[in-house]
Amino acid sequence: MLKRHAAFSLGAPDKRTLTFCRSRCIGQQIPDPALSLARRRLNVLVTTHGEVLAHTTRALTIAEELRARGANVTFAMRGDKTALVQAAGFPVRDSGSVPLKDVLRRLRRGTTRLCSDSQAVESVNADVEMLGHERPDIVLSDFRPSMAAAARITKTPHVSVLNATWTPYLDHDQVRLIWPVHTRFGSVWGMLARALAGPDLMRFRFLDSLFQAIFRQMLVYGVAPYDKIQAAHGVARSRDLYHYWLGDLTLVPDYPSFMPLRKDAPHSVKMTGPLVWRGGRSTEVETLASQLDRSRPTIYATVGSTGDPGLFPMMIEAATRKNWNLIITKAGLADLSSSGNVFVYDFLPGEAVMKMSDVTICQGGSGTINQAIAASCPFVGVACNIDQEWNLDRASRLGLAKVFYREDVDPSMLVDAIDSILARKEAYRARFAVFDDDKRKYRGAKTAVDAIESAIDSGTLPLRALA
Repeated sequence: MLKRHAAFSLGAPDKRTLTFCRSRCIGQQIPDPALSLARRRLNVLVTTHGEVLAHTTRALTIAEELRARGANVTFAMRGDKTALVQAAGFPVRDSGSVPLKDVLRRLRRGTTRLCSDSQAVESVNADVEMLGHERPDIVLSDFRPSMAAAARITKTPHVSVLNATWTPYLDHDQVRLIWPVHTRFGSVWGMLARALAGPDLMRFRFLDSLFQAIFRQMLVYGVAPYDKIQAAHGVARSRDLYHYWLGDLTLVPDYPSFMPLRKDAPHSVKMTGPLVWRGGRSTEVETLASQLDRSRPTIYATVGSTGDPGLFPMMIEAATRKNWNLIITKAGLADLSSSGNVFVYDFLPGEAVMKMSDVTICQGGSGTINQAIAASCPFVGVACNIDQEWNLDRASRLGLAKVFYREDVDPSMLVDAIDSILARKEAYRARFAVFDDDKRKYRGAKTAVDAIESAIDSGTLPLRALA
């Protein structure tokens, strides 16, 4: 039996087709004629949560780069964001996952168990069935927790996309994760932790060991539904949720200057830089740019696909009163229309909009923050869940943003925060220079697919055996 590996050169300038170019055999030399047995295109199944814009578009950027290099790419997902994938020309297999409303309810309560036992069983079974039907060479997942168990059960090589804060390898010496306001133990503990941490979040570091000990137990609690399934199939239990959803290869779509990994992170965990989807709406962006009154400040408001759309009416009232241009991308979350100095869209490429904006107001998701970094656009953040709090903590410490940790922030405080940034916007923009080297080195989807190539060639990402 031949063991199939890839030594194709995905990044070679004279070769854009992703094919298997050599094989290795365990314990013996393979004669040259055997090489033809493994010469065929790579089949990749991409899975994500079809109700979440950020995770869908991150997966889509990698899929587009894989396709450009010759891979056969199929998606498995369900939800309204499926339309974006289909519009990009990819086939989509219908495959449900835990409803977003259930996941968000648990996240906002501060629990690490993102689904019930029955939901875990149902979603893992669906993924196992999908993998059995599609038989991909590789499965790539982004915000599809059930796929980690399914890939291990079916022995399918798995590439996982995870932000640094959701891996065990975040460098806590540089990035402090303190107790969040969004917690099932009550917001008072989060507010107390932040007060004790001080304005730079670095005071009283001796408290970190207590938080980490409690949070580790929460991660063990969070992985329990999937551990039961893995054990039932003879798969080793995972240490905790962070270790559970690591893949054979894990791609981290952050910049190291924002969310650095520890130096001892394994080679199977690779920083790629942000996976920024630019979409195909350049004409709309150009039309919008021509309509803006450049004598006014321009504010961009977005809550992604998971934030609180109650922010929009508040911002419309403020824009009218303050004489701002206001751009809103509502992702289908609100019934709003453009009028006067307010420009409303369902979707636009965030980076392009931020480049024409003076300030962005957002929920603090990693995708939106990475777009702001790419555009050097300062922002005001209003967190809706745990990881958004941590993202905003880091942004605040780097001087990129004004931040709020609860959705019930007073509207006047939001307006004051925007005014404060507008008064010093050039100083804020200058702080984004810290990412200049990262932008040159980490190129998002190109770096991600280069990492996939390297992992296959080295055996870090072991491909299925070829009979």
